[in-house]
Amino acid sequence: MVKRKQQGAVAEAAASRKRKPVSEEPEFDDASDVDETQFDSEADPEEMSVDGGSDEDSEEESEQESDEEADGEDGKGAEKKESKPKNDGVSLHKSSLAQDVQIARETSELFKSNIFKLQIDELLSEIKIDQKHISAVEKLLHQVHAVLTEKKEKELYSVSEAIGLFSTDIAIPFVEPRPPKDAKYKLGFASPDYVTIVGSFSLKTTVKQPGGIGIDIVLHMPSDLFQEKDYLNYRYFHKRAFYLACLARQLSAANLPVKVMYHYLNDDPLRPIIRLQLTSSKSLASKFYINIIPAIEPKLFETRKLAPERNCVRLEGPSSDSSTTVATPFYNSSIVSDSTYRVYSEYLHRARHVSEGFNDACKLGRLWLRQRGFGSSHALGGFGHFEWAMLMACLLQGSSQGNRVLMHGYSSYQLFKATLKFLASHDLSKRQVSFSTDDSTKINDKTLKLSGPAVIYDRNNHFNLLYKMSASSYALLRHEAAVTSDLLMDVVKDRFDSIFMKDVTPPHLRFDVHFNVKFTRGTFLPRDQISHISYRQFVSEKLYRALTKGYGKRTTLVTVLDSNTKDPWEVSRRRGASDASADTVTVGLLLDSEECEKLVTHGPGAEEEEEADLFRRFWGKKSELRRFQDGRIAESVVWKTSPSQLIVHTIAEYLLERHFSDAAPSLDMSSYTDLVGFLPAVSNDSITGTLLFQKKNDAFQKLSTVLQDISSDAVPLTVKSVLPTSPSLRYSSIHEPVPYRLDGDDTIANGILEFETSGKWPDDLEAIEKTKVAFLLKLGQALEQKDSSYTAFVGVDNVDGLEIGFLQIQTPDGFIFRLRVSTDRDEQLYARDRPSSLIKYKRTYGGAVLHNRLIYRLALKFPLYSPTVRLVKKWFASQMLSSAYTEAAIELIVLKVFLDSAPYVPPASVVSGFYRTMEFLGNWDWREEGLVLTQQISDDVENHNQTESLLTSISGTRNDSKQYQELQRGFTTWRGHDPAFTLAPLYIGTFIDTTGVLWTEAVPKSDAAKVVAARLTALTKAVAQLARSGSKPSLFFTASVDDYDFVIHTADPYATQEKSQYRNLEVTHFPSLDRTVDVSAHVVDMYFEDLQEKYRDCAVLFYSPFKDSQRRPKKNVIAGIWHRDTMGSRKFKVNINYSTIPTEGDDVELNKKAIMKEIELLGGDLVTKISSK
Repeated sequence: MVKRKQQGAVAEAAASRKRKPVSEEPEFDDASDVDETQFDSEADPEEMSVDGGSDEDSEEESEQESDEEADGEDGKGAEKKESKPKNDGVSLHKSSLAQDVQIARETSELFKSNIFKLQIDELLSEIKIDQKHISAVEKLLHQVHAVLTEKKEKELYSVSEAIGLFSTDIAIPFVEPRPPKDAKYKLGFASPDYVTIVGSFSLKTTVKQPGGIGIDIVLHMPSDLFQEKDYLNYRYFHKRAFYLACLARQLSAANLPVKVMYHYLNDDPLRPIIRLQLTSSKSLASKFYINIIPAIEPKLFETRKLAPERNCVRLEGPSSDSSTTVATPFYNSSIVSDSTYRVYSEYLHRARHVSEGFNDACKLGRLWLRQRGFGSSHALGGFGHFEWAMLMACLLQGSSQGNRVLMHGYSSYQLFKATLKFLASHDLSKRQVSFSTDDSTKINDKTLKLSGPAVIYDRNNHFNLLYKMSASSYALLRHEAAVTSDLLMDVVKDRFDSIFMKDVTPPHLRFDVHFNVKFTRGTFLPRDQISHISYRQFVSEKLYRALTKGYGKRTTLVTVLDSNTKDPWEVSRRRGASDASADTVTVGLLLDSEECEKLVTHGPGAEEEEEADLFRRFWGKKSELRRFQDGRIAESVVWKTSPSQLIVHTIAEYLLERHFSDAAPSLDMSSYTDLVGFLPAVSNDSITGTLLFQKKNDAFQKLSTVLQDISSDAVPLTVKSVLPTSPSLRYSSIHEPVPYRLDGDDTIANGILEFETSGKWPDDLEAIEKTKVAFLLKLGQALEQKDSSYTAFVGVDNVDGLEIGFLQIQTPDGFIFRLRVSTDRDEQLYARDRPSSLIKYKRTYGGAVLHNRLIYRLALKFPLYSPTVRLVKKWFASQMLSSAYTEAAIELIVLKVFLDSAPYVPPASVVSGFYRTMEFLGNWDWREEGLVLTQQISDDVENHNQTESLLTSISGTRNDSKQYQELQRGFTTWRGHDPAFTLAPLYIGTFIDTTGVLWTEAVPKSDAAKVVAARLTALTKAVAQLARSGSKPSLFFTASVDDYDFVIHTADPYATQEKSQYRNLEVTHFPSLDRTVDVSAHVVDMYFEDLQEKYRDCAVLFYSPFKDSQRRPKKNVIAGIWHRDTMGSRKFKVNINYSTIPTEGDDVELNKKAIMKEIELLGGDLVTKISSK
């Protein structure tokens, strides 16, 4: 983790920013800069064209702009320095202060903020390679260089002779198809024309890497080893493979402290290279490896014939006809790529020289890409450090019209930010970027259109730098760039960790849905083989096209991930470990929460014959012509909903069966279905369905209307409003509210009655509560008289010795509501007469109303919030944490991943919402950081505090700065007030609760809160680790009691009655009133509360009060941990509030046996067994 430095160091850090001299390249790197060329004025106006040289006027202009950005007063300052002031001390002090202010201003402009600048500096220093390691590896590089440049005369061999030259220790890594033994061409070897280091080691942009740092040594094979037509039919690659084998034999015989191995360059099976694994020392071997890469001169083959749209692999038979010949862009680009190392190295060095921040921006880009799983290999998306650096170099050069995306005077942060913004907003599949170091070449539109899903085109070499990218990986890259661009626009919260430090690659966190597709080897025609590097790539691209077309607006992103990177292998084998018989890819989806569960896929109208025919051919028998309510007749596909899987899963199953039947695909959706199975469901509706919740809300609103209508005649004051305060009335109860069912977690929903304002309420709490009971009795009687389908009775709760009345009503719709009265004077009376009960009052009345309103509106805004919070509550219950945290606190915690979703967009599935909540809780340092949610929900929420439109749907980047700072100060104040975390370890501040502790404060004060918070962190961290390892979700919801000091096993008092019920029959009436009262009493809950009250000074108790009709345990348990300060002997005191037993002298210790016996006696028949350590 990057360490935070104090802001006082900003001036010193910024003052040290000076233009660095150009670093010397390694001694044997003989690459030199080329002359600058002019802009290409004849570039295609439809593309963005940049040129490889730097314009002197533009450079001077850029430097002038940079100077102007720094300060327009530099000249005046210089004059003041030359004059002699009267008071040197005062003048120097003022000058120093002015300079500090100017430096701070400049730093803020160039690096977003002073803190961000310090974080970047610290990050770059941490990932910098130690100079001693560089010096050590450079000695080895010189030894390798000496071996590679040994004089070898040219020798040519036939294929059969070449194979016979090598023993079993060295194999020739021929590509498929292997060369025929009677081939007419010769394979040869001679000393390379030159050897040089390229890549990040040469550019000085190397950083520490988990897998070690690669140093690329390129050697140019002599041109006279090749013939004019060698670019055809793999001849170049066969000659290259023989040359590589000769190098492997030469290096193996040199007794260097390395292990010589083969490896595929960027996982390209056409281009094996030599990997030198260091063996000289363990520390050095883990930090570096060396790649030996054969290359050719740029003009060895005519680049026009290797353009992406050309075919260079001739097929035998009828398919070789020119009318059916397919382009071989990957094959062609692999050859061209071998000719560009030196040219691009010089190109990057020029960019590095003209822009001081270029190198650091490359390092930031490398880290950003690595944290998102991108690399230069095809399996990692085809966009790595090299592609990032080349793109920045292109954007630094500008267009033929003089426009630059990147200015030479930009800081590393500005370069990084502008490059990301370009990637996010500029579609390289439609508006291609082209560049050239030689403006004599021209380009045509056809070339750009055929060169790939993303294009940065080298006009000189007819080469697309992004040839390894697929449409899938490019879509993911643009999405990640857009998300980070939005994060960089956040001026309130610190987003440094989300951008650079967090690994966002785990698919269960990154995507709303992900599933694995396993293929056996299906049809792979010769035409497909020459245009794809592998069957895996072929089937991945086909799968991406099918799913993208099939999902339409249901998804905002579809990506197919192939993490099948190749490992180095022994030089005694021709090829690495062969692929398994089956190919498995991972599909990741980001869903549109409004569209993903729609039942109908709409197609073209009946009058659009051509489009309708294509639609029918794609969907097959599922397509049917339907008439819709608006009178339109169109092709469509209808799907069925299920609580266990999404419609996107059903679509994927159907499309695989229809379009990939020859590959016998199998779809593994267990990552979704296994977890969702723990969410209680009573219907076959979609998981996003809220019909039962809506029915209960409708019943509540109907009751509210009736009570307001009858109140004017029944009681002296009119009912002003009836407000909901229960989870089932805000879509967040664990169980869906089923009419007439009493086994849910929120069967009896609470609400608040508010009468019109009156000054006649008594000035005493007991009197005012008795008056409320009288009002409720009258209301209940009037309600039953008005509508006999309602059943009402008045009851009393004892809260801290005060009797609080309530009106319980059974509605004809099958729901039960419990209403309490709130008046304007209540809070004042509680604060005056019962301050210890004030927080309970707020949680029951005013705070509950505001919280219910907030959650209700957000549940409507985020359709997946409801099932996510229900599943998280189920997890809290399974781990016996529900008794320690209010439901409101859990709801606010889950709200975090929706309102502040960085580094992701808000979750659109219950799975991603659940895992991100677990990840957040596991990483939340609640001792040092509060959870601040400042987003207000209003009709104009989209325009709230927005200074610039967002590129993505990411939330939490447009906070109210004033309110955010206020809540942060509130957290600091609270920590000062409660440094021991005995009141509220978790601080959750919102715009409706500026105290931040309404729902988390321990009542009464207790050390248990800290213990429970620590356990919450440990458990969620364990879940996050299990999820990353691919463990079954059943482990998440299984509570272990091994960590507890004692466990109380209790019987279910209503188990017998429930067994007699038939769950498959719909209940249409309530049981008797006595039975309803008994079930709602929750005897075990009351027993737990008694134990908690009695033994809070000596034990921390855990219990899950929620019932679960689907996965109900046979027995309920209450677990406990002894307070650590009660363990061992202590002096006897009269005020010890728990049972003790004498030990020696005046010392006593906790009497565990006596306490266990007391607990058993208090429970009576409820307690079946007590286990203790």
